[in-house]
Amino acid sequence: MAQKKRLQEEVEEILQAAEELDPRLAPLAALRDQLPPGPEVDSPSQALKAAADLEAAMRRLQEEARRRRAEAEAKRAEANRLRAHLEELARRRQELQGLTRRAQALVAWTSPEEVQALTGVAAARIEALEAEMREVAVRLQELEADEGVRRLRQEEAAQKAQEEAQKAAAQKAAEARALLRQQKVAEAIRYLRRAIRQAGEETPQALTLGLEEAMAAARRQAGNALFRAREALAGGDPAKAMQEVGTVASLLRYLPAAERRPLHGIFCRAAASLAEGRPLVLVRGRRTPQGWTAAPGTLAIGTPCKGGVQVLFNLGTPWKEGSLVREEAANTAPLRAQTK
Repeated sequence: MAQKKRLQEEVEEILQAAEELDPRLAPLAALRDQLPPGPEVDSPSQALKAAADLEAAMRRLQEEARRRRAEAEAKRAEANRLRAHLEELARRRQELQGLTRRAQALVAWTSPEEVQALTGVAAARIEALEAEMREVAVRLQELEADEGVRRLRQEEAAQKAQEEAQKAAAQKAAEARALLRQQKVAEAIRYLRRAIRQAGEETPQALTLGLEEAMAAARRQAGNALFRAREALAGGDPAKAMQEVGTVASLLRYLPAAERRPLHGIFCRAAASLAEGRPLVLVRGRRTPQGWTAAPGTLAIGTPCKGGVQVLFNLGTPWKEGSLVREEAANTAPLRAQTK
């Protein structure tokens, strides 16, 4: 289509340049007549007019939406007033009913005629109140059935739910900070992660910020432990290095692999120094249908024995020192393959 259009424009230019039809240009004129008409292109003025029409239509829609919302808000305000009035009528009826019961309790000590007169007046007032309550209830039901009012009520409910969720999230974030002040960083991270999972897709900002704060604390603790462990290992004290790394064992599952790898390295080097030449095996958790046998990021070091591996050093796994880890419960590899 574009090629035909360009050809047509070239023919038009040639024909317009000639003051009168040259016989040699007759084939071009015939070709021009045979070309199909090209698509109509709006002029700039037409395009501007169309855009202006769209803007005008949008303004009309916005004005209509504002008008309908204002009407719905007026009806909602009336419904709120009627509901408050209905509650006031119910309160007054309850007071009159209580007065009637108290008067009847005094009938043995007072004039029965006076009691009857008083209860009769109270009954008449109660009847009038109930009639007014029925009228108010009918009007209130009509207002609440309005489509615009229903939409506003839905907005109110959604906003209230969001406010309650934010309030609960702020409370949970405060509780997590209390755990951080107690140096319970792993507990704070677990608490916040569980709260985020429970929050669903729209995670409140308070929980996100709280988790960031807890992760920053975990990184600081891990960095400090790594520094002290390196110093101890360089000073010829592998037991001290092992102890320093062990202080952050509960945080390893939450740290990125690149940040926990140096801690793993110190742990393995310290274990090799303390093993006194015994063959060592690195033990990691294995994923099963029931879950991980040991959390990712945690590990243990042991020596091969009959039936599996006897744990010598533990870094966050459920396998304590001296326990036996069966081969089907973990992934194992020679330690030398991990330290080269």
